[in-house]
Amino acid sequence: MPLHDPWDDGALQEVRRTLRQEKLEVGRWRRLLRARLDLLVGAYAPPEILGTTGWEHLPPSRLDLPLAGELAAAIWTGTEPEDRVALMRRLRDLDRSLAAYAAALDGALDDTTDELLTRMGAGAVDALAQGLAEAAGDIVRAPDVR
Repeated sequence: MPLHDPWDDGALQEVRRTLRQEKLEVGRWRRLLRARLDLLVGAYAPPEILGTTGWEHLPPSRLDLPLAGELAAAIWTGTEPEDRVALMRRLRDLDRSLAAYAAALDGALDDTTDELLTRMGAGAVDALAQGLAEAAGDIVRAPDVR
């Protein structure tokens, strides 16, 4: 063991803070780059209009969705300068609306999956009971000799 440890606890904590901060910044840059890539791809292949497919299967919160024009206007801003704070607020409001709709879709998916599994399970139980009944008819039972 060295007589002098250049990595005392305080220095290690500082190094750790620096590394964590740098990792956060790398993550932020990566998110920004991926967002920019999404925008470029979206310019050539825009997303579908929400709430228009399978209308009868979608949760009622589809009625609260922002209009497609609102979403497009928020993303494809023109060259005119816009109040950045107002734009951030508008984007956050739209994101909250979409997050609420996504949560409703998750709930509808979970309910549908639960119902499907319940029906599948009931069918399996019925098939097993029928198979056991058929097998029991083929088996000759020995008399109880207690």
